[in-house]
Amino acid sequence: MLAAVGAVIVVYALWTWGAWLLDGPAPVTASRDSSSPSWWVARVYESIIVVVVVVLSVRIIRQCRRERRLVFDAVMVIAGFFTLFWDPMVNWMQPNFMYSSNWLNLNTWVAHAPGVVNPTAGIMPQPVFIMLIYPFGLLGFAIVLNHGMRWMQRRFPRINNVGLIAFTYAYGWLLAFCLEAPTFLSNLWGLPGAPARFSLFPNDQRFAWAEYITTSIVFTTFAAVRYFRNDRGETIGERGLDAMNPAARTTVSILATIAMFAMSMWVLLLIQIPAGLHSSPYPEGYPAHQINGLCDIPGNPNWPQPTEYGPCPGSPGFRMPVKNTFEPDGSP
Repeated sequence: MLAAVGAVIVVYALWTWGAWLLDGPAPVTASRDSSSPSWWVARVYESIIVVVVVVLSVRIIRQCRRERRLVFDAVMVIAGFFTLFWDPMVNWMQPNFMYSSNWLNLNTWVAHAPGVVNPTAGIMPQPVFIMLIYPFGLLGFAIVLNHGMRWMQRRFPRINNVGLIAFTYAYGWLLAFCLEAPTFLSNLWGLPGAPARFSLFPNDQRFAWAEYITTSIVFTTFAAVRYFRNDRGETIGERGLDAMNPAARTTVSILATIAMFAMSMWVLLLIQIPAGLHSSPYPEGYPAHQINGLCDIPGNPNWPQPTEYGPCPGSPGFRMPVKNTFEPDGSP
C-alpha cells in the first residue's frame, strides 16, 4: 500500500516538475539586495550545505560499493528529493510562506501543479539551498538524531518507542530551531500567513508556531524511519519483500519510503494551510527581497502596489482568488 501511494506521488511530482522545466524556470533576482546582512547569511548556509552534500555523497557511495547494493541512506536521499516537492505547496491557495530572493534560486514549481489557484504561486524563489536540504540535509539531521536516540536507549534501557519518539521530537525541535532561527531573524524566509500569537521573535521576523511545531514532525519521521529496524536490519519500507527479486525490492522500498516522508509533509501542510485562513496582518517591515510581489502588504513601502494576488491574507480587502464560474451580473 505504501509503495502504491509512493508511485502516485512520483507520477504527480514528475508531471509537475516536467511542466515547470518545459516552461523554463529562471532565477528571481529583481529585488535581490546584496548589501543586506541576509545576503551573507545565505552564503554561509549555502557553503555549509555544499560541504554536507560532498561528505554524505562520499559516505553513501562507499557504503553502496562495499555492500554492492543501494543502502538505505541512498534510498533516503532519493525519497528526500521527492519530499522536496511538497515544500512550497503551502502556497497553493494563498501566499503563506515567503523565501528571500537573496538565496541562489529558481522560481518555484507550485503554479504547474494541477489544482493550484494562487495566481502568484509560481513567482516565489525556491532556494537551491532548500533543494539540497531535503535530500541531504534531512539525512544529516536524521543521522544526528539517531545518535541521540541510541544514547537515550543506553541511558534509559526501559524507554519504550513512544518515549523514544517523544525524545526525538524534542531533540529535532532543537535542531530545527538552530537551523531556522537565523533565517527568520535575517528575513531569509518567513511564514507571515499564520497567526502571530505564540510566535517567536519580533513581528517583522515572525517565527510562527505553525512552523516551529511542524518542522520537527518531518525531522522525527526521517530519524524514526531510519532508526527503527527489525532483527534482520530492515526498515519498515523494506519488510515483507523476500519473494521479490533485488530490483523489485529496491523499487518498492524506495516508493514506500517516499510515501512515509511525504505523509510527514502532508501533516505539516494540513497544519500550515488552515492556519493561513486565520492569518494575522502581515508584518510591515518585510524587505522587498522577501516579498517578491507575492501579495500586497498594507503599510509596507518596500513593494509597489498592487500585485496580481491583491491584499495579503489578514489584510483589509483580502479575497481568496478562487476561480469564479459566474459573470459579474450573476449569470452562469
